[in-house]
Amino acid sequence: PVITERESVYIRDQLFYVGAGALRQRQQNMAAAYLDPASEGAHDLMYEHGIDYVVVPQWLNRPALLSRQLRWREPARLPQYSRFSDAKYLELVADFDGAQVWQLKDEVGGSQ
Repeated sequence: PVITERESVYIRDQLFYVGAGALRQRQQNMAAAYLDPASEGAHDLMYEHGIDYVVVPQWLNRPALLSRQLRWREPARLPQYSRFSDAKYLELVADFDGAQVWQLKDEVGGSQ
């Protein structure tokens, strides 16, 4: 298991997140960067908000596995406009059968 206090680019909202107005606003602002990571402004937006890592769920990379997984319901299938692998500022640091962790690089190509 992993416990983290890092800021998140995208979170699935829960009813018990009371008083999370700022979090919801940030999620709206960051959704564009998450859904189109190779876009021109995605790096700047993530860097500006102190994002170090982007976690990509397994179902996004391996949708065929959904039929074999026990889930409460289908995940929200948001439109992914570009691939994380196309974002030059991201480096894949972990891949667990499609569940991925990408690290932001600084502007000169090294890790933040």
